[in-house]
Amino acid sequence: MDLHTVIRQLLPIIQDVIGGALKTSGAGVFGKMREVGSLAGFLRSAPQVFAGSELIKGLVSSLGDLDFSNMDLDDLDTGSVMDEVSNLDDLLSSAGLADEAENVKRFIFGLAENVAAASGSGVFGSGEKVSSDEASYLENLKSTLGL
Repeated sequence: MDLHTVIRQLLPIIQDVIGGALKTSGAGVFGKMREVGSLAGFLRSAPQVFAGSELIKGLVSSLGDLDFSNMDLDDLDTGSVMDEVSNLDDLLSSAGLADEAENVKRFIFGLAENVAAASGSGVFGSGEKVSSDEASYLENLKSTLGL
């Protein structure tokens, strides 16, 4: 399986993981804008953090083209997101990219963690940065990823 096919298969999973982080944040409109905006910083640093990974480089490039600001979070089930995530090893292994699994998992968790820490529950994003719902989501994600 070629790299572009794997990237196309990973993008919906990553988008749902980010959606789960946004959904559990409890942030208002401006908080969600900050959370979505925080992705740009993470994506800018990812090629250096994951240097040498063509898969991560391709994911970064592709994620930069997605619009997260209008995601429909009402129908997003975080349990289903974890089911998707639990299949990453099989997906990467069947594509001959099992050696990339750890990088992809750390990349995905980093995205979710970055979103969760971007906005607090208080006025103008102040206050506690990671809500209890976000912390629970992140812990579940980390466990599902095997990190």
